[in-house]
Amino acid sequence: MELGGIALDQIVIDGDAFFGGTLDLVTLTDFVFNEGQVFELISYQSFQSEFDDVVGLSFAGGFFELAYGSEALSFTAHVVPVPAAVWLLASGVGALSWRRRCGRT
Repeated sequence: MELGGIALDQIVIDGDAFFGGTLDLVTLTDFVFNEGQVFELISYQSFQSEFDDVVGLSFAGGFFELAYGSEALSFTAHVVPVPAAVWLLASGVGALSWRRRCGRT
């Protein structure tokens, strides 16, 4: 399923939904997600099972939170601010340097 842009892939199930297997999310590369933006991908009257695996929950600059609601499967975008992303990168590089230094005798 594709997320982003004006058009959004969506499935409407008129009845009970039985999920299984892998759901593969694809984000459009030029689309900028906003914090808290919700995408309703699959609507149903009720669901009986969940997907075994969901691929593509992260995107450049953030991640999606999956929610099986009473009438729809939706994803909420969470955006990591650039300063936080830089801090995470610096922390990771620092941790690798420390580990490398401590690993040598």
